[in-house]
Amino acid sequence: MKKWWFAFTIGVLAIALIWTGYWGQLQNKQKQQLIVLQEGNYQRAFYDLLGSMQIVESSLAKVLAAGTPVFERSQLNLAWQHAHLAQRDLAQLPLTRNVLVQTQKFLNQLGDYCFVLSNGNRQEIMSNVDRQQIIKLHNQSTSLTEQLQALQLDMGEQRYPWIRIATNKHRDWSVATRELPEEVFDRLEDQLQTFPQLIYDGPFSEQVINREISLTGKEISREEAMQISMEFLHIKEQGIGTIMRIVESDDEATLPVYTVRVIPQEGPIGDQVVLDITKVGGHVVWMLKNRGTGTTVLSLMDAQEAAEEFIQKIGFKSFMPTGVVRSFDQAVVSFAEIQEEMVVYPHLLKAKVALDTGEIIGYEGINYILSKKDRKWPEGALSESAAREKLNTNLNVEMIRKAVIPLANGNEAFCWEFKGQIGEMVFLVYIDAITGEERDILKYIDTVNGILTM
Repeated sequence: MKKWWFAFTIGVLAIALIWTGYWGQLQNKQKQQLIVLQEGNYQRAFYDLLGSMQIVESSLAKVLAAGTPVFERSQLNLAWQHAHLAQRDLAQLPLTRNVLVQTQKFLNQLGDYCFVLSNGNRQEIMSNVDRQQIIKLHNQSTSLTEQLQALQLDMGEQRYPWIRIATNKHRDWSVATRELPEEVFDRLEDQLQTFPQLIYDGPFSEQVINREISLTGKEISREEAMQISMEFLHIKEQGIGTIMRIVESDDEATLPVYTVRVIPQEGPIGDQVVLDITKVGGHVVWMLKNRGTGTTVLSLMDAQEAAEEFIQKIGFKSFMPTGVVRSFDQAVVSFAEIQEEMVVYPHLLKAKVALDTGEIIGYEGINYILSKKDRKWPEGALSESAAREKLNTNLNVEMIRKAVIPLANGNEAFCWEFKGQIGEMVFLVYIDAITGEERDILKYIDTVNGILTM
């Protein structure tokens, strides 16, 4: 009896021990999942904060370049909205309550000031007093944005998770001569203490496609799609070093295409090339070569030259580069078509260049495919001198040309494009050639990864 009871007890304890181990493992797994989820929330809040501050800084810069009260109000409204969004994102970060009181106060007053200015019924552009206040706000916003960008790079290089700040306030990073995020924000606090009290982001390289898709031309076969892919990639014959596979999308798809996959017979199987070819017309929508890139040895100018040569080789002779941006060991070059001495920005092409060898590893032509058509400068359009009169008098104009720009609603506008400076800031201002309306203002932002426009 005792032996039986002893064996039973041991069995029960063994089962309990196994169950406890399993339960502990399950709890630990759930804990890790929650940590990953929370870390993702923190990172999202930080990147949203950085994005909002970049928009605030860019909008205030555009206010300074605006030539009409209508455009001024639109940018002041944008700055007001994103100042309050930045406050929301700031509050979600795992920082102690007393760290960012001054920063929150600054964002709140900035938003209030922009709101008051944007809701007036002024028929003229803002007064010099308000303009000087906007200049101060812009400088302060620029400083705050630069500090956040430096923090983003710092945390990215060190792979330092926000969750560690939220849980145990480690100081190991400080010992290693690195600053904890709280300490970086503390430095911002010190800087913001000196701010006076208030009294009450290549152009069009990210077009939003918002139009009906209607392609012209005959419907191509699978064999023709394969041939188009070979010509695009300069493959002389199928089966020589490569295997090609093709599938087709549903006819009910928004843009019916053939997807061609080119697989190397030798080397890593992951080094594939994938292309989408439209069923109607046989246009190459995009191409991507999935290969790793080595150490960067080429400059952005080298990348632009390689992209220009590629664009010319695939048949686009009348295109000019409008921007180049580095992303890790790759660069993306944007192009717009020159048509009758106009820069047609809706005719957008992009090429991705590997900065180790200069190989073209990506291409995108969807915007050009969907907006391709001939355009003619409208009769009776504003003269260059008449359009210049619509500009802010503080803008020192350096370059003028005709342009067609895409609008957010999917339409387009014929504009005079003026490139100029206000102080150290460079802008592109677009005056509607028919109505004289100030259609858009883009600010040049010079970064280590290229010149961006916002």
